[in-house]
Amino acid sequence: MKKLLLLLLISFFTLTSSTPPTELMGNWKISKIINTKTRKQDNFIDKMSFKQDGVFEAGKGDLVQSGTWSFDENQNLITLNVGQQDAHYKILKLSKTKLVIENFESKIYLKK
Repeated sequence: MKKLLLLLLISFFTLTSSTPPTELMGNWKISKIINTKTRKQDNFIDKMSFKQDGVFEAGKGDLVQSGTWSFDENQNLITLNVGQQDAHYKILKLSKTKLVIENFESKIYLKK
């Protein structure tokens, strides 16, 4: 009985896990970052990369930080984890060539 329950739980989580949109995968160039609190434009990073295996990279020039990322389809959120910190971004726009994400302090415009 315990094995059957475990098998059902595993099946449920497998079926309900969110598959990220294929348009999200790949390398993105940041065209603009706006601090939503001050309306000041920031340029502390110029590229982001979302890899199929859940690896996330962001940086400027040769200075690149790696972490992990996940997608929540129900909330349309991307969660980025670098070190011990999570950052949650709502997807405002996603196409094959454009991505706009936003959290409580910034709005990021990206293009492929």
